[in-house]
Parts: sequence; structure tokens; C-alpha cells
Amino acid sequence: MATDDLAERLSRAGVAVPELVSLSSAVGADVAGVDVVGFVSEGDEAVAWWRRLRAVHDRTGRWPVLVPPGEELAGVVDAAEQAAARRVTQAAALDGEALLIRPGTEFDALDDDARRDLLARWPDEPGRRHGLVMPYQRDGSPAPLQVALIEAQSWQIPALVGYGGWNGCPEPAVHGAVLRHWGRRYGAELACMSSVGLELVLTRPPATRWEALRLAWEYPAYCLDGMDLYDAEDIPDLAACLLGAEAVRFWWD
Repeated sequence: MATDDLAERLSRAGVAVPELVSLSSAVGADVAGVDVVGFVSEGDEAVAWWRRLRAVHDRTGRWPVLVPPGEELAGVVDAAEQAAARRVTQAAALDGEALLIRPGTEFDALDDDARRDLLARWPDEPGRRHGLVMPYQRDGSPAPLQVALIEAQSWQIPALVGYGGWNGCPEPAVHGAVLRHWGRRYGAELACMSSVGLELVLTRPPATRWEALRLAWEYPAYCLDGMDLYDAEDIPDLAACLLGAEAVRFWWD
């Protein structure tokens, strides 16, 4: 789609954006043959753009993702023309919940003693940061970002661009399946991507300790390294950080 056509479609949806430019090469999506357009923003302004553009996704077909400049999202991908669509198909076929739980360790199968133990170890003063982190520098000042628009559903994007497959980072199709699973359960929506991590907005965050423990139970199977982001020593530590969280962060070393 030409950038002028997309800008016009956005305008009809009530969102007037800055001049759109191709970002496919800038974010490494050209390797996967994926069309990405967008513009530059920063900090709170970028988060506001994400919310406005996400709100009109059903009218534009383009999902917004905030990406730091100079970050390539594609991992080791098959550059064949049909590869991106094949990865999305694979993601749709996978059971995201099953990928996160080994047989016999299902959260709902925990006995009463195990449940009491998890709740008893709930920290008194959990460290929490509810919002998105990537749009800000360590000192809280605005961080520059590219507001990328990709023609896809939220959960499809990691599979589409070929994100993952390095070190402990899951394969692209696994990302897609897990995001789809958490999308159904927590209203998880992709907001930020870098070459080493993701951030999801939770539109239905865990509202009780038990719901937070369920998400924390699944988290390490997807992103064990990410527990360091929360200074979490165990599942109750992590769950306390996720209770009522507006966003959840992931990082792969």
C-alpha cells in the first residue's frame, strides 16, 4: 500500500499522522518481505500514538509497534517469498498454552499444599512498574522510537517479521502462538519490540493473586531471562509484579 493511501485511510479514521516513510529496511523486515511504514516519535507522545493507532486498527488493518531506531527485528529467517505467510500459519496451528506447560505441571493441577505455599510466599513489598518501559530512558526522559505500522493482527507480527530464534528467544511461530494465547486470556497486545525484547499491553490484567500466579507460572517457559527485569527470585515474586499490571516485559539475553 502506498504511504499516501494509508495516510488518507488513517485521516478518514480520525488520525492525522506525520509523513509516513518506509521502515521495512530500518527494522530489518525487508529480509522477510514485510511492508512496514511509519514515523519517528518519542516517550509519552509515542505511547499516545500507539493508543490512537491501535484504536483504529480495525479500520486500517495496520497494527502499531514502537521500535527503537537502529533495531533489526528479524532473526535468522527464510527469505523465500512465501516464508512469512508460512510462519503465521504455523503460529496459528500451535497451542500457545500447551507450549508453556510441561505435561503434569499444569497450574490448575496444583494440589492444595502447593497452592498454599505459593500464596504464603507472596512478597510484602513487590517491585512494580505498570506501564511501558521502552519509550523511556533509564532516567525517565523520552526515548526516540519509530512508530511502525504493519498490516497484521498483533499476535501475527513476530511470526510475520521472523522475530526470534536466537539464544533462548523462541522461534517466530512460537511467539505468535503465545501472544495469541495471552491475547485471549489477558487481552495482551503487542506494543513495543526491540532486537532483544518485547512489551505487551494487558487490557485485562490479572486482577487477583491467583490470576497473577497463573501468568507468572507460564512466563518463565516463554522468557526465563525476563525474570531478571523484575528482580524476581521465584514465581510469587514475579506474580506480585504482574498483579494489575498495565504491561508485561520480556527480554532475551
